[in-house]
Amino acid sequence: MGDEVSRDRWVSLTKAPHFLRDPLKSIAWLAQGLVGTLFGIILLAAMAAVPLLNVLAYGYLLEIVGRVARTGRFRSACYLTPLTSRLAGIVIVVSLLVFPLRFLTGIARDASLVAPGGVAAWAWAAGTILGGLLAGGLLLLMIGRGGSGWWFFRPLNNFRWIRTRLGEGRYWQDADRAIDEVWAALRPWHHFRLGLIGMVGVYLWLALPTFLFAQAAENTGRLQTLLLILGGSALILVLGWLPFLQAHFCETGRWRAFLEWRVVRERFRRSPFCWTLSATLLFALSTLVLLYVALVKYKLPPHDALWDVMIVFLVTVAPAKILVAWAWHRSEGKPEPWRTWQWLNRFLLATALGYYIYFLFLARTGGQLGEKAIWQHHALILPFPF
Repeated sequence: MGDEVSRDRWVSLTKAPHFLRDPLKSIAWLAQGLVGTLFGIILLAAMAAVPLLNVLAYGYLLEIVGRVARTGRFRSACYLTPLTSRLAGIVIVVSLLVFPLRFLTGIARDASLVAPGGVAAWAWAAGTILGGLLAGGLLLLMIGRGGSGWWFFRPLNNFRWIRTRLGEGRYWQDADRAIDEVWAALRPWHHFRLGLIGMVGVYLWLALPTFLFAQAAENTGRLQTLLLILGGSALILVLGWLPFLQAHFCETGRWRAFLEWRVVRERFRRSPFCWTLSATLLFALSTLVLLYVALVKYKLPPHDALWDVMIVFLVTVAPAKILVAWAWHRSEGKPEPWRTWQWLNRFLLATALGYYIYFLFLARTGGQLGEKAIWQHHALILPFPF
């Protein structure tokens, strides 16, 4: 139980302090959440742009979906935020230290060019070395204390704290335990497995309908019309259920959850409007990735990196997936509404999916990712990192 509590301090944000009772702590809590979330998006975007690491990044995204699906609280989406906020603090401090050191290095270089071997050149070189040692020492003290960015501004307090722990013989033991806690919180193998099964489960459902629909673009005449009808109808049927099958898998962690479509159908009957709204937003926002590629990315200076595409994906699609998870949780145990209301929402969802599929058909001319749009399904899978 104790190990679980220790690991959780790196996993979940604590409950927000009451703003009126303790405004400073409330502001600090909000700042930690914002900085940790933004830095987490940057880390996931960097990972998602690299083959194999993109599976791990996808697993972390599915873990967030699963936590919201289990609890029904949007605060559960702040997964690993305490850890990412610490990492963000270290990165910010390092970035701030780089500027004065680069300034000193530039002056020392100019002094050596003007008067090589002179007193001024030696003085500026010595000052640069001392500045680097001082900055490194302050950074090590901050990291040794735990890595919070606020502790950088209290070096003497950090030194006394570390000296006390070393004197008591507890420092290295506590540091080793903290590293174990961070590793246990990250759970890379668990999340890699989650991402891999999540990808395979999605394509088990989508492979045949997508193949039929993709062939429509390669043919003309009556065969194209037939393939459009068959593939489009199959995609509408599958995409109507698949986001919630995925949420069911994320909630339970069982690969068999991808086959339990009857459970999904039952839950849809209990909360049809929330499902229709969340699914429509999910597929609508997923088109923004393709629009970014077609209208923005290829107008920028040529570059092969996809981290910018991943950021657009995480900012647009990830919140919609969290909303789907919330709708999944909300449907549990609710009484069934009228059948007319259920069928009206089915019709609205099918109509929205029809427009989405038509957009995918047209997006084949939208650039590098646009050509793969029919197979990528950004609403369910990360954009391919190649």
